[in-house]
Amino acid sequence: MSSAETAYLFRHAVLRDAAYQLQTPSARTRLHGFAADLVAALPGARGALAQEVALHLRLAGAHPDRESEYSRLAAEYAESRHEYRTAITFWVRAAELSPDNDAELLRSAGRAAVQCSHPQAEELVERCLKQASAKGNELIEGLACSSMGNLLQQTGRVEQAIVYHQKSLELFRRLGNRKGEGTELGNIGNLWFRLGRLEDAVVAHQHALTIHREIGNALGVGVTLSNLAGVYQHMERFNEAEETFREGLTVLQSIGDARSLGITLANYGNLLAAQDRYEEALKALSAALPLVRETGNRRFEGNVLGSLGALLQLMRGPGDAIELLEQAVAIHAEVRNINQLAYHGVTLACALVQVGKRERAQRHYRNAMAHAAALLPAEEIQDFEKQMHEACAAAGIAPLDAAQQGKTA
Repeated sequence: MSSAETAYLFRHAVLRDAAYQLQTPSARTRLHGFAADLVAALPGARGALAQEVALHLRLAGAHPDRESEYSRLAAEYAESRHEYRTAITFWVRAAELSPDNDAELLRSAGRAAVQCSHPQAEELVERCLKQASAKGNELIEGLACSSMGNLLQQTGRVEQAIVYHQKSLELFRRLGNRKGEGTELGNIGNLWFRLGRLEDAVVAHQHALTIHREIGNALGVGVTLSNLAGVYQHMERFNEAEETFREGLTVLQSIGDARSLGITLANYGNLLAAQDRYEEALKALSAALPLVRETGNRRFEGNVLGSLGALLQLMRGPGDAIELLEQAVAIHAEVRNINQLAYHGVTLACALVQVGKRERAQRHYRNAMAHAAALLPAEEIQDFEKQMHEACAAAGIAPLDAAQQGKTA
C-alpha cells in the first residue's frame, strides 16, 4: 500500500470517528441497533459475523436476550477456530446477560481458559463450580470439576487434582453419563502416571478405553490410546507403546481432531527419540508443531519446541537447539508448566555451557533447579545435577551452582 493510500485511510478513519462523536448518545444507540439488524440479516451472522452483531447490540443496549444469544454464537465461532481468548470474552459476557444459564456458560468460559492456559482459568472454573453447586446442576458441576482437575494437574498440584477428578467421576456415575465416566477414568489414569503408579494408570486407561469403545466415542478412544501408550513407554514396553501410539494416531486422523492429533504426534516423537530413532522423531515432532500452534495449544507448543530443541542438540549440537529451547522455556513460564520448565531449562543451560555462555547458563540452571526443587523427586534433581556436571566437565569449566548467590548448592 502506498503512502498516499495510507494517508487517505487515516483521514477517512479520522472523519468517521469525528462523525461518530458528533452524534448524541441516543442517536448512537439507535445507529448501533440499526447496524446490528443490518449485520444480523447477512449470511454468516450466526458465525463469522456474530461477534460484530454482539458488539453492536451491546452498544445499543436494551437487548440483553439478543446480545446474549449472539455473544454465545460469537464464542462458539471463536472456539471453533481455536481463538480461545476471544471465546472467553464472549462466554463471560453471555453469562452476565443470562443468569439462569450462567453456570453452563461459565463452564464453557472455564473450559476455553484451561485449553489456552489463560491466567484467569482457575477463577472462571471456581465461579462455575459455585453457580453449578448452588443450582444443583450436577452435570455442569461434574464437567467443571474435570476442568479444575486438569488445570491443577497442569500446574503441578497433582494431589488436589485427584480430589476434583474423583468427585467428577462420582457425579458422572450417579448421572449414568458413560462418556463422562470414561473421560474421568482417563484423567485419573494420567494422575496415577504422574505419581509413578504405572500399573494403576494402565488399569484406569484400559477401563476408560472399554467404555469409549462401547459407546462409540472415537475421540475418547484415540486420546486414551495415546495416554496408555505413554504409560507403556515409561514401563519400557516399547513395542506395545509404539503399536498403541500408531493405533491412536489412526483413530485421530480418521476423525480429523487436529488438537489431539498434534499432542499424540508429539508424544510419539518422544517415544522414537527415546529409542534413538532421531530422524523419525524429528519428522513426528516437526509434524506436531504446526498442529499445536494452529489449535491454540500453547502448553503443548512449549513441549514440542523443547523436545525439538533437545533432539537437535543430540543430532547436531547446541547451535540449532538453543533458540528452540529458549522459546520453550519462555512458554513454560507463561503457562506455568513447571515440570517442563525444569527439564528444558536444564537442557538449555547445558547447551549454553557448550557454547561458552556461562552467565546465561547459570541463570537458566538456577531457575530450572529452583522449580525442580519445589516439585520433582530427589532422583530427578540428582539427574539434572549429573547432566550439568558432565556438560561443565566436557567444556573444561567448574560446575555451575544450582543455588542463588549467597546460598550453597
